[in-house]
Amino acid sequence: MKITLRDYASGDIAVFLGAVALLFFWGISRGKNRIKYVILASYIATVLFGVLPITQLEANFSLRSSAILHVGVMAALIVILVYFLQQIFRTSDTRGSAIQTLLLSVIAVGFLMNILLTHVSPVAVPFSAIVLELFSPNTTSWWWHIVPILGIIFL
Repeated sequence: MKITLRDYASGDIAVFLGAVALLFFWGISRGKNRIKYVILASYIATVLFGVLPITQLEANFSLRSSAILHVGVMAALIVILVYFLQQIFRTSDTRGSAIQTLLLSVIAVGFLMNILLTHVSPVAVPFSAIVLELFSPNTTSWWWHIVPILGIIFL
């Protein structure tokens, strides 16, 4: 019996690869500092999300609606924080090599997937086994919280 990636992959792998491509092309066109802003904004949004009174809002929501609320609030926080970081740190856009930009893109999207899996119950939204293995907060949380910092410093 031949086992291929297609047997284990699902739409969440396509979302991951699409997000990497989106961040990569954004980083190529606008500079790799923009990807660093996404990583920094993700850290700040994670802290701010813990302070927000989300539990009062989601009292009457289903699991799926609660997951959508969590993802929507986190995405809005990240977008707002990236905008503010761009306004505060008006640095020249450093156009790094394509390899550096690709590595930062993979790191940023991996960190965002780890944050997503922290806020979304696997019961509400089923994820594939490979995504749970790579990005689950139970098994690889330390990895996805340390590597983005190293990526910001060294890339």
